[in-house]
Amino acid sequence: MLVGVLSACTPLGVAGPHDYDAVNQAAKSLHLSKYGHVVYTGHYGSAHRIEGNPPTVIKDVLGDETTYPSLLAELPRAGYKHLGGNAWSRKSGKTTLLVAFTELKSGDSYIDADGKRHVVPAPGADISIASVG
Repeated sequence: MLVGVLSACTPLGVAGPHDYDAVNQAAKSLHLSKYGHVVYTGHYGSAHRIEGNPPTVIKDVLGDETTYPSLLAELPRAGYKHLGGNAWSRKSGKTTLLVAFTELKSGDSYIDADGKRHVVPAPGADISIASVG
């Protein structure tokens, strides 16, 4: 019973009903479908974790050769600061949103939440948004 009280009635390590609100809103605010077709959305992590990954959403967007550079240009317009490499961040209320942004080329692959590998037929971007703090 104490575990349920400490974790707001959510078992520790299991995502609560609003754990992904911040990351889902951040992804929505990037208007990803404007740049291509969102072919994959996955969630992992939890705000109710003792250790491990924070609430995270992954989106894979496929389009054409302009998809990745167009989305990359959108990040600073949306208030994200470049941390180096493929990492970006933005404060949102009490939390910090961390974005990992990777180019996908035709023939690249990604692994979905079920562990299944998918080969991408068109260029695009893999976007991972985590909410920390």
